[in-house]
Amino acid sequence: MYGGQLTPAQQIEGRTVALVKNFTDRFNISLLDGGGGICTTMATIICRRLGLDCWNNASSAVGPVSDAALTLAAFNGFQPGLLQISAWDLLGILALQPSDLDAKFLADADCRWLNRGGYDLMDYTNGAAGVHGVTGLPRAKSLFGSIPAQLKNPDSYASKLKTLLAVRQALNISQGFLNPNVAPTEVASSVVVLPISWYDNVAINYIALLIVNFGDAQQDFSLKLNFPVNNMQFTGVSSVTEVWPASNTTYPISSGAIQIGGLKRLSARLLKLTVNTTSA
Repeated sequence: MYGGQLTPAQQIEGRTVALVKNFTDRFNISLLDGGGGICTTMATIICRRLGLDCWNNASSAVGPVSDAALTLAAFNGFQPGLLQISAWDLLGILALQPSDLDAKFLADADCRWLNRGGYDLMDYTNGAAGVHGVTGLPRAKSLFGSIPAQLKNPDSYASKLKTLLAVRQALNISQGFLNPNVAPTEVASSVVVLPISWYDNVAINYIALLIVNFGDAQQDFSLKLNFPVNNMQFTGVSSVTEVWPASNTTYPISSGAIQIGGLKRLSARLLKLTVNTTSA
C-alpha cells in the first residue's frame, strides 16, 4: 500500500529515491552512489534541517538538536512495535567530512563511511580527539556527550529518552496497534495524529494519542475526538491527560473536542485518553 492504493514496489522505490535525492540536494548531504540511501547521521540531518553549523558552534546547537532528536524518538517510540536507537543517535554523532578519511575509504564512491565515525559511549578515552579504532576510522564529533555525562544532566538527550522509554513501557505502547476507527479531525499538514489502541481488551480503558508537529511554525488547534462504537466497545472519552513530555496535565473536553495549544515546531506530545467501555 502506498498513498492508500496498491502500488508496485518499483514505483514506491522510484518515488522514495526521488524524495531522498531532493532532500540531500536541499541540505547538502552525501548520497550513496547510485542514489540508494543517505550517508549521514541523524544529528547531521537535524543540523542541516535547522540551519545550524554544528561543527563550529556545537555548544549552541546541542539544545535544538537534542529536542528535535527526541521528537523523532517519540514519533517512533510511541508507536507499536520495536524501537531501535543506535549509538550514533544516543551520542548525537555528526557525520565525518571526506577530508577526515583516508582516501582508501572513498575510492569506490561508497560514502557510507562518513556516517560510521568512531565513538566512545562511556568516554573511556576521556574525550581524546582523533582517536582511531581498529577499522582506522577516526572518532566523530559528539554533540550530546557520553552516556555517563548525559545521565548526570536531567536535560540531556539520554535522560529525557530514559523518561520516554519509561512512559512507552508503562502504557504498553509496543503491544498496541494504530486504530483506524479512531478519527480525530483534520489538522495542519505538518501535524501528525496517531491513535493507538489494544485489541479487544476492555481491561485497558485508555487510548494513547500521539501528536507530532513536523513543521516550522507553532500549531494551535481544536482536536475533535470521534470515537464510533466498534469492536473495541468504546463509548466515549471521560478524560484526557498529557503523559509526555509533561506529566499529568489535564485537557478539558468541550463538545467532544480538546484544545491543543503551543505545539512548538518539531515537537511531540503523547496524550492518554481514558475511555468508557462496555463488555463485549
